[in-house]
Amino acid sequence: MDMETQPIIKTTYLVQFRSPSGKVHTSNIPVFEGQDPETFALCLAKCYKLHFNKFKRVLFRGVLLQKPVVSVVKFAKITNIHHNVAVGDKIFIQEEILDRTLTAALNKPAILHGLDRDSFFDGYSHTVIGTDGSVPNAAILVNFIDNPSALKVVRIAGTVISVGFGIGGAFGLSL
Repeated sequence: MDMETQPIIKTTYLVQFRSPSGKVHTSNIPVFEGQDPETFALCLAKCYKLHFNKFKRVLFRGVLLQKPVVSVVKFAKITNIHHNVAVGDKIFIQEEILDRTLTAALNKPAILHGLDRDSFFDGYSHTVIGTDGSVPNAAILVNFIDNPSALKVVRIAGTVISVGFGIGGAFGLSL
C-alpha cells in the first residue's frame, strides 16, 4: 500500500445535528490536507442527509414548515461532552450564532468555490477536535427553524380559502 496516495487528515471538526424533537447526534468531519471549503460543505451536506433521511427532510420542510440552518454554538461550562456523544445526552448550549455562509452552503456547496481555504477554516478553528481527542467547547450545529416564507404562504392560502368559502356561502344562501 502506497502511503503517498493516502490523504492526510489535517483537522477534524465537531458537528452536531439537532432534530425538531430535540435529539442531538454528533459527527466528526475530517478535513484533509489541501481540502477546499466546497468539499467541506459537500461533506456537511452528506452528513446532514445521512442523519435526516429523505422522509424526515420532507416532513420537516413540508409538514412542519421548518428549514435547516447551520449555527456555531458555544457549550455551557456544565456540559461534559465527549466526541462520541450518545443520543439522549444533555448538551447545554450557552450561545448560538447563525452562520449564513454554511447555511447557504448546506443547500448549494458550490457557493464556497474559490474561497480562501485558510481564512475559511480559521473561522471554525474553535470547533476543532484536538489531536489528543480533546473536545472543543464549541461545535457546528445543524438544526431546524420555522420557515417564515412557508408560514406566510400557508397563511395567505388559508385566508384566500376562508374568503372564498365566505363569498361562496353568501352567494349560495342568496340564491
